[in-house]
Amino acid sequence: MSTKKILVVDDETDISFILKASIERIPGVEVSLASNGSEALEICRSSSFHLHILDFMMPGMDGPSLLNELRRQHPERQFKVAFLTARAMPADRAALLKMDVMDVLIKPFNPMQLNEQIESLLQAC
Repeated sequence: MSTKKILVVDDETDISFILKASIERIPGVEVSLASNGSEALEICRSSSFHLHILDFMMPGMDGPSLLNELRRQHPERQFKVAFLTARAMPADRAALLKMDVMDVLIKPFNPMQLNEQIESLLQAC
């Protein structure tokens, strides 16, 4: 089985480390972290990922802006993305899904349920 690489982009360090620790319990998964959009863009210049988990609300460059910039800078790549957000209203979720993303993950999250969601997303990658 080949390693599946995931990039988690979240400005909240605690959330990032919890996500990393939780997701890396899935066999064959490697997680990289970025704390903001600029850092994520830099990482993506030299690395490709099977899945990108982007925080919706970050200072500077938010998740949707980051996704648009990744797509602009790398039109040859297909970015598989799930947004992570505390905005759980159905209209918010629907608006994010219109950006051609795989899923919207809701904060706060249960790490066990999150892993099930991540495994399901990785199967589609």
